[in-house]
Amino acid sequence: RRGIAAPGSARAPASARLAATADEEAPVSAIELLSRGESDPFVRDLSEEIRGITGAGIDSLMNPAKVINLERELIGLREQAEEIEAQERRSADDESLLADIRA
Repeated sequence: RRGIAAPGSARAPASARLAATADEEAPVSAIELLSRGESDPFVRDLSEEIRGITGAGIDSLMNPAKVINLERELIGLREQAEEIEAQERRSADDESLLADIRA
């Protein structure tokens, strides 16, 4: 499943590539999804992953727009978590430097 892929897994680069579109696009309606078809790289990559898991494409799902919107949300949340972790690391580094200066 995409949501539990390890950062070093084969799927991680695809998620990283798709992350660029996560903030740029609003939620997708079912009608818009069907009109886009496989031309949207985000939808195409997600459909390929679903086809690998289920043997059928994204169009076979009961609610493909929900899957796409949730995946975009997950990508955004992962980016937020990474930014928070980076800020925490910078803060810890700053505190360590201050402690070294004071010593």
